[in-house]
Amino acid sequence: MQQIVNALGLDFPQIVANFLGFALFLLLMRKYAWKPFLDFMDKRRNEISGSFRRIDDERAELEKLKSEYKSLIDSIDEEATRRINEAIRRGEDAARLIEEQAREKARMIVDKS
Repeated sequence: MQQIVNALGLDFPQIVANFLGFALFLLLMRKYAWKPFLDFMDKRRNEISGSFRRIDDERAELEKLKSEYKSLIDSIDEEATRRINEAIRRGEDAARLIEEQAREKARMIVDKS
């Protein structure tokens, strides 16, 4: 066994030292690099999801306002149509009254002659 180890050039103290160094490196990376990186990623993920929530809320508010404005425009249109029809009716009534008065005057003139 010793011959195989010597033939391969394996140095167990060096292997153990490398392993311990690598383990220490992993621990340091986990504490000073990996955890801050994950914290940063979580913070960024939360910001993005918050932005999407705000966008969805604003989109819903926009749809609500759009619906309200459409209802308002429809009611204004109905009111305008009602007022126009009322003005037309009053104009027709006034025209009938003027026509009746003119016929009455014409009858009176014919009766006097």
